[in-house]
Amino acid sequence: MHHHGHAHGHHERTEYRDGELIRLPGSPFWNVFKRFGRDEMIALAISVVGTTLVGLFTASTVILAFVGPVVEKIGFFPAHIYEATGLYRATTPKDRKSFLSYFIRALKNGSVSLIEDLLVHDPVYVLLFFGLSFYPGVPLWLAASTSFLVAVVIVAWLEVGVTEARYAFFKRRMLKSGFGVDSYLEARFLIQSHADREEILSRLRSGLNLKFIETLDYHDRYFGNSLPSFSGRDPVVRLRQRTLGPRKNKLIENLAKMLSTGNMQTVQAVYTRPQEEFTTRFDQFRFFPVRKDKFYWFIDEVGMPDCASELPKEVRRLIRAGEHDKELFFRRTILLDEDEALYVAIDTPYKGQDGCIIELKIRKDSKKLLAAMRFVMTEFPVQHTTRTKSELPLFA
Repeated sequence: MHHHGHAHGHHERTEYRDGELIRLPGSPFWNVFKRFGRDEMIALAISVVGTTLVGLFTASTVILAFVGPVVEKIGFFPAHIYEATGLYRATTPKDRKSFLSYFIRALKNGSVSLIEDLLVHDPVYVLLFFGLSFYPGVPLWLAASTSFLVAVVIVAWLEVGVTEARYAFFKRRMLKSGFGVDSYLEARFLIQSHADREEILSRLRSGLNLKFIETLDYHDRYFGNSLPSFSGRDPVVRLRQRTLGPRKNKLIENLAKMLSTGNMQTVQAVYTRPQEEFTTRFDQFRFFPVRKDKFYWFIDEVGMPDCASELPKEVRRLIRAGEHDKELFFRRTILLDEDEALYVAIDTPYKGQDGCIIELKIRKDSKKLLAAMRFVMTEFPVQHTTRTKSELPLFA
């Protein structure tokens, strides 16, 4: 399945399949390059055939210059229709939507390439073509393939640039509407069975030189959402309620209303983009930290809202929450290192399962994070994952 960074939202989101613990969207630039490049190749083939056929009947440079770009437009859809058919077949009948909706999605994706072709490739092609008409010795295929390469590179940079600008705009809108944002790198590890919580805690404390901070209770409610994905950043929307531990920071003390309930409640839109971190030396492990932007808005009521429709209208409009999806209850123990740069959380589900999740979070120092990740992978029987908690079998 391709992960395109399209302006048109939601088809790029990756479905979780059993046991598939790592989701890697890949380089946004390379993703666009591959998709647009492939669509252009098909279009190019059709263009060459079309131009050759018309060339049998006329020698007019002007006519030949415009035949290619016109007939090639058919070429932007076959690959997407083929993909849609494959996706339709691979989806289990109960989760399957009508074939028409897959087909429409394919046409939508194909038309993105088509529009990019009109705006970038055609002007490049025509300019080159007329430039080369002064040099009659230059073969047509050279003009065609040069314009193809130039266009694919320009489109890849442009699409990624536009998507990043849209994400920056989204961020600004959230912050102006009263949301806070917390950005950090995170690594998540799953221990599926017989996790002796106390032993894990003590080994983490001594091995990574951490101090115990507090243990808190969490209650998360996840919602479907129609937020767009941006260059491999996928959104999750949830309501989170957590108890207040002994470590009350200034921010929470100012929110006296919450203290009366003994809980802190937020609505969150969380964007995550997994990436692979490469170390300079050879390593037996591969590292997949997730870059995370967590947008949060405080709810100062006594109980947590049951559904997103109870939230203020402005907030609802921003998070685009849909149906109530999943409910998670877990207990979190928090550890910090000496200079409070590395944050370590051990999350255990309430439902009597004996597994747990170890999460490492850091704001800046990715080297320190990699060292901590290596320690966890060496010391414990973990499975490394980039999935959200709500997708993991431990909490399902």
